[in-house]
Amino acid sequence: MIDSVKQDIIVYGHTHIHFDRTVLNKRIINAGSVGLQSAASGACWALLGPDIELRETEYNYQLAAEQIRQSGIQWQVTSQTMF
Repeated sequence: MIDSVKQDIIVYGHTHIHFDRTVLNKRIINAGSVGLQSAASGACWALLGPDIELRETEYNYQLAAEQIRQSGIQWQVTSQTMF
């Protein structure tokens, strides 16, 4: 699948694993995850510009989760969204 992509840089997500690597001469970047990061202590994201920077921003995820619960926003609880 990667070799069929014409672009030299591929940015994607959904695996929750923050990385920047080269595969089959393509630069592949996973921006990471804000709420379900795999090993980071904060929100993982990527700054895209002339260069690509993988960033991590620490935040109080327990406070954020409590604020979401108290906000009244309807959300579906699954095994991956449990706090």
